[in-house]
Amino acid sequence: MTRRRVPLLVTIAVLLLLAVGSSLWLRSWWAGWLEAQGIVQLDWTGLELSFAGVRPGSVQLGAVTVERESAGQRLRLEGLNLTAGLGWQSWRPTLQNLRVEELQVDYWPPEQAQEQPMAPPDEPLSAMFSEQDLPLWLPEHLQIDQLRLNLPCRAGRCALSGSVDISRAGSLLPLNVNLTLDDPAHPMRLVAQADGQWPQQVRLDTRLEAEGEPLVTLISDWRPSENLLPARVHWQGRLEAPELPQADWLLERLSNWFDLPANPLPDQPDAGVLALQWELDWPQSVSDQPAVHLLRHPDLKGDVRLQAQLPQPWPIPGVATVQGNLALDLNADGRWLARAAQGRLRLTGLGGWINAVPEALRPRALEISLTPAELLPRPSGHAGMLPLRLAVTTEGAQPLRLESHLAVATRAPWQLQLGRTRLRGQMPGWQAGDWRLQTLRADLVVSGTADLDGLQLTVERGSVLEIAHLDPAEGSAIADLWLDGLSWQPEGVTLKAAYSLAGERRQLDQLTVAGPVQLSARSIRHPLLKTQSWRLQGKGSASTSQIELDVQLRPASGGPLAMVLNWPLSGPLALDISGGWQGKSGSDALAGVLTSWPSLLTFDQGTMTTDITLRKSPGDVPLSLSGKLAFDQLSGVYDRMAWTGLTGQLPFSLAQNQLQVETTDLTLAQVNPGIAAGPLTLSASYQAPIGSPASGTVELRRVDASLLGGNLVVEPRRWSMAELPVIIPVQIRQLELSSLLTAYPMEGLAGTGTLSGYLPLRLGSDGIAIERGRVTAEAPGGTLVFPSDRLRAIAQSNPTMDLVAQAMENFRYSVLNSAIDYDESGTLQLGLNLEGSNPEVQQGQVVRLNITIEENIPDLLTSLQLSGKVNEAVTERVRKMLQEQGRTAPEP
Repeated sequence: MTRRRVPLLVTIAVLLLLAVGSSLWLRSWWAGWLEAQGIVQLDWTGLELSFAGVRPGSVQLGAVTVERESAGQRLRLEGLNLTAGLGWQSWRPTLQNLRVEELQVDYWPPEQAQEQPMAPPDEPLSAMFSEQDLPLWLPEHLQIDQLRLNLPCRAGRCALSGSVDISRAGSLLPLNVNLTLDDPAHPMRLVAQADGQWPQQVRLDTRLEAEGEPLVTLISDWRPSENLLPARVHWQGRLEAPELPQADWLLERLSNWFDLPANPLPDQPDAGVLALQWELDWPQSVSDQPAVHLLRHPDLKGDVRLQAQLPQPWPIPGVATVQGNLALDLNADGRWLARAAQGRLRLTGLGGWINAVPEALRPRALEISLTPAELLPRPSGHAGMLPLRLAVTTEGAQPLRLESHLAVATRAPWQLQLGRTRLRGQMPGWQAGDWRLQTLRADLVVSGTADLDGLQLTVERGSVLEIAHLDPAEGSAIADLWLDGLSWQPEGVTLKAAYSLAGERRQLDQLTVAGPVQLSARSIRHPLLKTQSWRLQGKGSASTSQIELDVQLRPASGGPLAMVLNWPLSGPLALDISGGWQGKSGSDALAGVLTSWPSLLTFDQGTMTTDITLRKSPGDVPLSLSGKLAFDQLSGVYDRMAWTGLTGQLPFSLAQNQLQVETTDLTLAQVNPGIAAGPLTLSASYQAPIGSPASGTVELRRVDASLLGGNLVVEPRRWSMAELPVIIPVQIRQLELSSLLTAYPMEGLAGTGTLSGYLPLRLGSDGIAIERGRVTAEAPGGTLVFPSDRLRAIAQSNPTMDLVAQAMENFRYSVLNSAIDYDESGTLQLGLNLEGSNPEVQQGQVVRLNITIEENIPDLLTSLQLSGKVNEAVTERVRKMLQEQGRTAPEP
């Protein structure tokens, strides 16, 4: 091999390697590009190239198929006989023209696609195209002879067919668009012409024709105002559709994609008209802002006029289907202001914006009426106010109607004045949290003003909000409370809102509702309360930071409770409740409210008050409750027992799942079940878990009572009420026998002496009993005198008792012991052991006696109560009780 052939072979080998490498690289790059574009299929047949010199001049394809998937949606294109003419800028190819004889387009949206409101494009108006960088795929001339579209619709899939012819200049403008849609009866054609220099100046002339006649015309002129400093952009135009009623067939076709109800409003004109004119300008420096922001720009100026007569419903995508008539004349001078307005519209097929309304109140249709009106009775000081009457009616499960006499500013500053504005509505039911509301009716009348800084509304006379029934929902934590006939009269309540509308960040700074509170319920039912009507009256306020109430809660039976609520929403809740009940009216009020109030308990003198405080800290901290009952010389009757002079305090608390009740100074001047006792002093406490309040622990620190000249005393001790029975040791100290015998209903019985002893009081689930109690006379003893007539009667039948009878007529005892037993039925067994003498009988011979006495204490007390030794109220109550039982009074 010669030396010259070796370099040639190496060169050929290198070129082969480069060719293979380039092929592999291009294949890898092509696959990656297809994947990045979401293209899952790209096939073609019949590829032919024609060259102009060394560069391709045109490309022909017999058929091409492209299928693309992205974000769950799919697009498929199938074209036949494609011819593309290519141009070249240096080595950069451009698509000069593209002709397609047939193009089939199939589109499938995401399977879970949901209706969303159509938002304005959030991109600068000049960002659609750039003349310096037009897309390579945008041909200067595009022609599709036969276009078939297969798109999703309400019926599933719908087909459209037509043709497209689009041509443009090299720098985009002028641009001509000619689009036709085939229909055997009603062919349509869209013709659009754009001229000027994008994006500085553009004039657009667009016509939508049907059957050769114009249906919709749009003319727009976009240009800078170079003679103004600083420079501003001027945009004017008009949109006209003068023959809408002749387009029933178009509505029928649109019904494939939109919900168009066939229920026109009455009294509509025969001819439909849509005319929109505008003339706006704004600073050149903000021209590249998104269109939606331009419409809110503080430097926007101009006018807009709208006139629409739509006898049949027309769809506005993302908003609603609109039917009716409307005339608006708006002015923009930093803010949009109305100079004239009148119309009546019906909106159906509401867009996604309606989802902001709670589902229970969400309407399926709206009717809006706007008419000129007379001046408001109290006009504002604003120089340019346009008075109107507005009526809005919702259709749906819960119809509402709003009627307002209002005035809108027609010049800066913006302001809205509301005259008499009435909102009426009713709904059968609504569940809110743990409550189920049934048959709600609202009739609210408000007036007020709104401007760029705030809103103020006042609720007027005649306003009412009613709820027929407010019941706990199934599974509610509040399972036993029912309220019927709730009524709220919010007259005089004011609502004030302060907000910021400047700039991009719009926010509510403050919201306050304040005024009188007037709430009533025809009846409130709860196991602890007697069913009756209640009223809540006072004043209150609520804001974004705090809730305050100062009210009185009053039942029909009387005895109001004062309630003061202070709740910083970021801090602790504090609720203070207080009430007072005096004399018989106070006793009747409590008996008329509480089901647990004993029917035989009344008081007719003195005062009882209560103070309760509830506290709740933020977070999961449990609620705490504390308070007290206070008594001041309270006197009354319980069953057949009179009591007087109850004085002192009974503090209580509820915290950490524990109930605590305690008193240190509770005194009772006298208690009289037939034998008067008192004063009585109690110092004790009681603690129990909330879940079982009757199973707590009692601690008695001091209990003593004056009785019959002596005292009853209980030594300090603790008992658990969960472990019944319990024994309460009662000490008897220096009772006067004379007082005891005087109280006993036996004529002629008398005596002297002092008694002391011990009574083990047994408290159990079946009542009170005494077992093996002991009472003894203190030295040196005393005297006993029995009725002589009764003793003689006993002695005549028993000679042995003659000596006893004589001795007991004036018995001087030195020993008196008694054993006491008392059972739950009320029977007292008294075993007496006496030792003494009568100085006038057998020279004072000592006599020893053992006597057993059995007495029914309830019957004994009944006799004492009938004797008038308690008071007239007790005597009358006992007589009535015996009469109802068919009994006679027991003999003493």
